[in-house]
Amino acid sequence: MKYCSVTCQQRDAAHHNILCSTFQNFQERPSANHFRSIYFPVDELHPRFIWLRMDGTRGSHYVDNADLSQYVSGNPYGDIFTSSHYGITPEREYKTMIVVQHDQNVFGNGQPVNPCLFYLLGPEAHRWRGAYVGHGYKYTAMADSDDYDDTDAKESDDPLIAVDLDTTSLRPFIAYFLELMRRERVARAFWAPAA
Repeated sequence: MKYCSVTCQQRDAAHHNILCSTFQNFQERPSANHFRSIYFPVDELHPRFIWLRMDGTRGSHYVDNADLSQYVSGNPYGDIFTSSHYGITPEREYKTMIVVQHDQNVFGNGQPVNPCLFYLLGPEAHRWRGAYVGHGYKYTAMADSDDYDDTDAKESDDPLIAVDLDTTSLRPFIAYFLELMRRERVARAFWAPAA
């Protein structure tokens, strides 16, 4: 693991330790198409690493839905992206993007509250139901095409190159959900009837 500073490492320690025990078992990938991802199951208290299979070629990777379905039930959907600091201090410069797959219809499909998110974020996280899988891509959604490696830019104008996540990937994920909760509190306060 590489941290930008000792401060970041110390602030990340609690989150790092949640995943650290499973990290050593995820050094050897099953195939060149498998990438280390973070799984937030509905029947465990802590997230853990998994190998998620990606289809496509370098520059146009996408999740293998058959593989994803063993982790995320219902209608898998990857609409949660995190590629900025979302209040983490000191701010970090992210060079990768984390995409979070989840059941798009968590309420209609009667998914249970996710205990991992409940544990990591507190009771306010009760709205996030079902399992979640976070996986990574090499560049952020806001990357400047001039920042692409020459070999990456040849395949696509906006390359999707899968990368392995590690224990440092958990903190941005948590920060993103905390930011969503903060925004919801602000919206509820704004729309609440005046007393």
